[in-house]
Amino acid sequence: MEINLKRGKLILVMIICSILLLDATTTALVTIKFGLHRLSHGIMRFIVTAIFMYFIYKGKRWAKNLFVGLLIYAIIVTLIRYDMTLLLNPLMLLFLAVCSVSAFSLIFSKEIRFFLEEKSYERQS
Repeated sequence: MEINLKRGKLILVMIICSILLLDATTTALVTIKFGLHRLSHGIMRFIVTAIFMYFIYKGKRWAKNLFVGLLIYAIIVTLIRYDMTLLLNPLMLLFLAVCSVSAFSLIFSKEIRFFLEEKSYERQS
């Protein structure tokens, strides 16, 4: 049981770090390309994402479900909206990979589910 708990925590922390790193990278690249007036939008998005990650880490089921829904929505919109040339962009492929793996892991990983249930149980006691 203890191994599953540690593994679930490790997987969740890796997902959180990769999502936040991707968000910060996207904010930096958009700011470089379009100017400083876009920086405030990126900072706000990063703060909202970090708040989501905090609530997910604390075991809040609503935050996990809402975030997974947003990830799935982002994947679908990205695949429908952009043509194949843009989808071959390495950053776009990285975005799709991180979102897909994160959503799949948050939905189906028994280790993450066990860790989040443990966090939720600790909070209730």
